[in-house]
Amino acid sequence: MKSIFLLLSLMTISFISTACQPVNPDQLARERAKMGINNNSTQPPVVVTSVSITGNWAASCVVDSNKTQYRQDSVVIGSNYIISTSNYFSDSNCVIPLFSQESSGIYTLTNDQLHGTTSLNVTLSDVSIMPETAQIVSQFKQTSYCGFTGWQLGQRSPFANSNITACGIAITSTPKIQRNGQNELYLNAEQFLKQ
Repeated sequence: MKSIFLLLSLMTISFISTACQPVNPDQLARERAKMGINNNSTQPPVVVTSVSITGNWAASCVVDSNKTQYRQDSVVIGSNYIISTSNYFSDSNCVIPLFSQESSGIYTLTNDQLHGTTSLNVTLSDVSIMPETAQIVSQFKQTSYCGFTGWQLGQRSPFANSNITACGIAITSTPKIQRNGQNELYLNAEQFLKQ
């Protein structure tokens, strides 16, 4: 019995001594960068809570990942709901619209205190897409985009959960979220400003 107590005591001391080691700021910055957390903001970090992220947020015009169009995102965050809109454009000034995608759902926050990160755990309930040019309507119809052929100019086409995945949209996602200053929010590495 004495040896079991001694072994447990040594394991506890070993755990406490390694868990209480000072964090290397450079290592922490590298880990946060790998997770898509912004370390270059000039604004001080703000604790992420549902209250601190509530509001209307908008991002700048950026080239989309496929590099053939441009995208401008906005997000409305409430106490437990989120509405995200991505507007797609043919020009780098985000003036000539192609189509828009709107997603809504609920969220929870998960804090990782070890790495100083917070995840926004989103579950979508509604997704709709609206073509904004006749060319996009034609292209969407020809390709049965999202498994749908009834596309119409300027009309939102809502999708059931089964079709959301056909569009390449995940029903659940967990982007990293960070607040800096009073007017900056980062979802993964994309900067949003409070509106």
